[in-house]
Amino acid sequence: MHITVDRPPNKSYSIKKMGIIVRGGLILIRASFQRVLAMIQTPLIALVSFLTLVSELFAAPDNHDPIMELKGLSAEEAVFKGASRTKPVVLKSSENGAKYFGKEALAKISKAVDFEKQSVLVFAWKGSGQDRLQYVLKEAFPEQIVFSYKRGRTKDFRSHVKVYVLRLDVKWAAE
Repeated sequence: MHITVDRPPNKSYSIKKMGIIVRGGLILIRASFQRVLAMIQTPLIALVSFLTLVSELFAAPDNHDPIMELKGLSAEEAVFKGASRTKPVVLKSSENGAKYFGKEALAKISKAVDFEKQSVLVFAWKGSGQDRLQYVLKEAFPEQIVFSYKRGRTKDFRSHVKVYVLRLDVKWAAE
């Protein structure tokens, strides 16, 4: 392989065979876009394919939230005997919920929950219409959730049912 080097009077030179031009300390590569694309096409396709596979392996699960509230569910009267505002009923399968919920509510729960990866907490109590059940999500791994009850000030008597879906690895406590 023979390379010719031209040295023009302005002290810049080029290596014609390789398409490289050196001017004042800068190296310029003179190549067409198609040539550059042909050189990097195979490694680029391999890199994109690898990143796609890796991202699918480490993708978050469908329900990656540690907690989710299910609203609009009507519960049977038996739920008030089994659960309270500080001690929920834990449902680990849809069959466990049959005695606490009607068919429509149970179908909604079954559709929203993957019982292999999640569990359901059902808090139920009767009290003031202003009663609140809140939770705090602590930043830890696995996540920790603390439920707290705030008593209402009104004298009206209402039924409250709160249904939460938790990932199985989440730790929880009720105060």
